[in-house]
Order: sequence, then structure tokens, then C-alpha cells
Amino acid sequence: MISLKFNVTLDSLLKVNPQLSNPNNIWTGLQINLPAEAKIASTVAKPDRFENGFFPLAKGTYTPMTNSYGDGRAWAEEGSAQRTHEGIDIFAEEGTPVYSAMAGEVINYGWNELGGWRLTVRVDGSNAFYYAHLSRYAEGIGPGSKVTKGQLIGYVGSTGYGPEGTSGLFLPHLHFGIYQTSPWKALNAYPYLSWWEANR
Repeated sequence: MISLKFNVTLDSLLKVNPQLSNPNNIWTGLQINLPAEAKIASTVAKPDRFENGFFPLAKGTYTPMTNSYGDGRAWAEEGSAQRTHEGIDIFAEEGTPVYSAMAGEVINYGWNELGGWRLTVRVDGSNAFYYAHLSRYAEGIGPGSKVTKGQLIGYVGSTGYGPEGTSGLFLPHLHFGIYQTSPWKALNAYPYLSWWEANR
């Protein structure tokens, strides 16, 4: 039950608890050590949906993530109008592979003044995931492409904030967003990303 509760294998649990000669023999007051991965996972709240998503960057390829949803942003197509950040920025080196967090269909592809080279993937009847500032797309990705969870879809870049081809105006990163599509509305992607990262 303990291994199931904390989503760790029985072997990893036994490895950090050499005092347990029989894992079926536990009692009230017994102190159990948890593997490091269990401690991380147990501090992150399970999201209300998308719990089986895939973190879009490989472990060790990005800097620690922070919650930048709702932060102010000053760049806009028509000038320096203030706007609200609708996603989470995950900083990584230019060219770092980006993977699809869930299966779906590409519904937006190509250049966007804010997002640069971007993809929007519809993951179900009312939600879409947005990947922005890409340096390039993975082979075979285009409008209408069907993607699978964990599939390579593109590479981290610093594109956007201007006409097609603009890049280098900010540090390379993946901007990841989640949107409800009926009506179109941004959701805070941080709880989902945190869960996927802790439970990869």
C-alpha cells in the first residue's frame, strides 16, 4: 500500500528501508523512509485532469521551472501594451528537443508574432496545448498532423516578438500553455507541468 500511495516500486522502497526484513510485517509507529522520488511526488498536488501527461523537455535539459503564469508582459504587435503571460516559460539551450505532452492533432502551425514558430495541439474536444518560441519543427510535423504523447515535435528556440524570422530578443525557452477552446481561455499550466515533472 505504501508503494502504491507514493507511486514508487516496492524494490526502491525496500532499498531505503533495510530494517524491514518482511515488507508484509509493518506496525503502528514504524518509521518508513521514502525514496527521493517519492518525496518529490508526494509534495505536488495531483491535477484535476491531464494527470497522465508527459513533461515536454527531457530531464536534465532545462533550468528549474517557476510559475510565470499571469506575470506582466510588455511586448505587443501594436506597441508596448501591457498584457498577461498565459503560459509557463521553461528555459533551455537552443535546439533542446521538445516533446508532445499528450496525443492530439496540430490545429495551429507556423509563425505567430508573439510566439514565433509555434504549435497548438488539440488534445480533446475542449482543450489545446500550445508550444511557442521553437527554433524549428520536428520532421513530419505540420498542419493537421496527429501526434502521440512523448513524440518529438520541435526544438527550443528564441523566436517571436516580431515579423516572421525574428529571434534572439530573449533567452531560449519553451513557452508552454494550456487553453480551453470553448470559449478560448488560458489555464495555468504550472500545476500540470509540476505533476508531470514529479511523476515522469
